[in-house]
Amino acid sequence: MPALTPNAIAQRLIRFQTYQEVVWGSACPATKRWMTAKEYPTVKPYRKSTVYPEARGSLAPGFASNQLRQGGEWKLGGYAAFEELPYYFQSVTTFQASASQGGGFFLYTYSFPTTAQPTPSSYTIEYNQTGYPARAVGCIGQKLSLKWEAEKEVQWDLSGQAKDIDNSWSGSPAVLSDVAITPVITPVTALAMDASGSASIGTNVYAGTLLSATFNFENNAKLLYSGGALTPQLWVFGMGVKADLELELYYSTAVRNFINSYMFQNVNSLIQLKATSGSNSLTVNFAGELADDPELFGQKDGAQTVKLKLNAIYDTNAALYAQALVQNTLAATL
Repeated sequence: MPALTPNAIAQRLIRFQTYQEVVWGSACPATKRWMTAKEYPTVKPYRKSTVYPEARGSLAPGFASNQLRQGGEWKLGGYAAFEELPYYFQSVTTFQASASQGGGFFLYTYSFPTTAQPTPSSYTIEYNQTGYPARAVGCIGQKLSLKWEAEKEVQWDLSGQAKDIDNSWSGSPAVLSDVAITPVITPVTALAMDASGSASIGTNVYAGTLLSATFNFENNAKLLYSGGALTPQLWVFGMGVKADLELELYYSTAVRNFINSYMFQNVNSLIQLKATSGSNSLTVNFAGELADDPELFGQKDGAQTVKLKLNAIYDTNAALYAQALVQNTLAATL
């Protein structure tokens, strides 16, 4: 009996590989395999046709149509790994080179911008499997989310736009090997909360209180269309950046006192989330004020909880809006 070819493409065989572009939209073979991407990404090429209505003696339009633009959108996600975090951060904010910390470890520092346009990395993304390849070029990140939840690994979601997505790409995905990674998990994440002007960030750790947290950053990057091409030829950060932080905490006496003494008094809160595994670390520093009214007296397994949402605000005492620091064994992201 002859071998049979499956009628459908296997989802579990999809893979994502990237090249960090030197010139926006100029593709090269991928050099990095993203190890933690989850199975169900969203890749949306812009190929919609516009059918023009016309008065030509017919109730059905369809005499003429055009594609008016090309490009696309993409959304990836997965579980976070210390070795891959720089790729997510530098997609939405300024690319940073590493600083050697000795012992084979390197530090990446990402300060989310307030007074200057960021200069992020753009990617060529090769995706799908051999035999059914596709490629997106000029991929610029627009929104990054990191999510902590008790008893679970940290999750990431990254979305943005592409200069173009070629679903009929005739090339072959680069042959890249798997690389060792260290997942970031919530059980090794510490929460610190300090009031602006009273202590430096990270001073007061609230042990045993973190149930969940979500950090969101949007750079509001926009791809611009103009005459001369179907694909976008320009991009800009034009609408201002946004960052927010959501926390769900056990409602301990210490948490209650911090909320009453500082958050309810319109004092900037300096929040730090720090995950450590050996010499690997992820630190998110955030300055903010309440964006919504707190939700008091929730419950988790019979214990009282509180939900808080803060919008980032530049704090002059700490010289901080939002910042991420990653320490890992990755010497360079290029």
